[in-house]
Amino acid sequence: MHIWHTADVVRQRLTVDPARVGALLAAVGADGQALARAMLALVRGEVDLGNCALFWLPPGEPPRLMAHAQVIDEGQVRRTGSAYAAHFHRADLAVHHVRRRADTARRPGSVLLCQTAADIVDPAYRQACYEDVSTRQRFAIYRSLGSLGALLLGFYRNDALAELGRTELHYLEAISEWLAEAVERHWRLGPATGIRWRAALAAVEVAQALSQRESQVLVAIAEGATLPSIATRLGVEESSVVTYRNRAFRKLGIRSRHELYARLLAAGGGNVTPTIAGDA
Repeated sequence: MHIWHTADVVRQRLTVDPARVGALLAAVGADGQALARAMLALVRGEVDLGNCALFWLPPGEPPRLMAHAQVIDEGQVRRTGSAYAAHFHRADLAVHHVRRRADTARRPGSVLLCQTAADIVDPAYRQACYEDVSTRQRFAIYRSLGSLGALLLGFYRNDALAELGRTELHYLEAISEWLAEAVERHWRLGPATGIRWRAALAAVEVAQALSQRESQVLVAIAEGATLPSIATRLGVEESSVVTYRNRAFRKLGIRSRHELYARLLAAGGGNVTPTIAGDA
C-alpha cells in the first residue's frame, strides 16, 4: 500500500485527448453518472481500469455513493459501492490512514492511495468488495472538504491484469487534481450535500423532538434520495425508513415531501433546489 500527497508529485508533460477533457468539464454540475463515465473515459485513455465510484464522506455519517461507472455491468459497481457505504467503510483502514495523512498535512491538494486486495486486513470487506467482483487493485483520490467532510474517488483494476506500473501511476498522478477538482465543483453545485437542509431542519421549532434516525431520513428525502437508497445509506430495511419518515412527518405536522420542502424552505433552506424523488 502506498499513500502520498499530490503536492509531492513531480509534474511532467502530459498529452491527453481534448475530447475526453471536454466531456469531463461538460458533465460538471449536470448528471452524476455522466461525470463518472467521463472520468472513467479520461482515465482509460492511458490506464486500463474497469470501474470507478465517487463517494462523499460526510462528517460523522456513513459514506454516500454519489455516482459510479463501469465498462461492463454498471450494476456491479453500484451494488459493491452501496455495500461499501452501508457495511464495509469502517473496515477500510487504508482510507482511515489517508484521512489522518490529510488532516496532518493540511496542504492544498489531494492525498493519493494505491493498494491491492492483499493489503486489506478485514476478510469480509476484502471478499465482498474485491474478490467477489474480481478486483485486484484500487487507485483512490481523497479530497478534503474541511468541516464538510471529504470526497473519495475510487478507480479499480480487474484481477485479470497485472498491478499498475510506474508509467500508469504517473498518468494517474498527473490527472488526479483535474478529477478531484471536477468532483468537488460538481458536489458544490448540486443539492446532494444536504448542508442547508440540516441547518433548516435544526431551525424548525419542533425538530428537537425528532430522533437521529428521523432527522437523517428527512434530510435524505430533502436531498432527493429514494426510499431504497436511504435504506442502503443507513443500513436498515426499507420498511424502517418508512416508519422513521411517517413518525417524523407526524411530529412536524406534515403529510408529504412537498410539505417538507415548504417547511424547510421557510426555515432557511431557500438557496437549495430540491431534487424530487418519486417514491419518497
